[in-house]
Amino acid sequence: MIEKLKAHKILVGVILVVVIAGLWFSLGGGRGESNALLGSSSVQASASGNATVAGVDRELQETLEKVRSIQLADPILVDPVFMSLQDIGQQIVPEPFGRPNPFAPLGAQTQSTR
Repeated sequence: MIEKLKAHKILVGVILVVVIAGLWFSLGGGRGESNALLGSSSVQASASGNATVAGVDRELQETLEKVRSIQLADPILVDPVFMSLQDIGQQIVPEPFGRPNPFAPLGAQTQSTR
């Protein structure tokens, strides 16, 4: 049994590498494009020292301006259906803490640092 595992160790290793590489490429790790939001290249300094905004930042700013320009109409806020909505959230009841040291023996007295 062990001899069979040793004989197929290379085959299992190759299959494992192929599966990991396939997952990496399918999740986007193998693409040549970079995520501009994660990199520091989204803001580039021009020759005059002023910062110029890259295309991604410009799109983000345009979307932000669109969101800021949204206004709710007053009839929606005074509508009886809107006024009948109720908060169904529940208050979180504070629960007592456990032992200061849960790994200490049951009879041991320890100082609490809280």
